[in-house]
Amino acid sequence: MDTTMETYKKRKIVQASEVKADQLGLERSEQLRELYRQ
Repeated sequence: MDTTMETYKKRKIVQASEVKADQLGLERSEQLRELYRQ
């Protein structure tokens, strides 16, 4: 059983979800900025 490959896969999944969270956070702050501008 190759444990390094498993760890690598898990790490990639974690990174992907972190990136997604960052993008959502950016979009949310953009929307808030638009609201405050009105």
